[in-house]
Amino acid sequence: MYSASELLLLGKNMDIQTLKDIQKTVVPDDVMMMQYTSGTTGFPKGVMLSHYNLANNGYLTGEHMNFTDKDKLCVVYHCSIVSV
Repeated sequence: MYSASELLLLGKNMDIQTLKDIQKTVVPDDVMMMQYTSGTTGFPKGVMLSHYNLANNGYLTGEHMNFTDKDKLCVVYHCSIVSV
């Protein structure tokens, strides 16, 4: 588990050109996160969430809560998360 400051430092270890090359390959519909849940059925299943899903969720949350550029939101997921 990384603290927020440690997480930000991880990006400092990557060559900037390598990062730019990787960024060019990412598209909004790429899977960013797999959430595993048993839901109401009790049978485990994975849900694929894309970059668009997560960005749009954040955007709409801010819209519905009338956020401005001065506001901040901390989102805590109560589930096991595997980033891909």
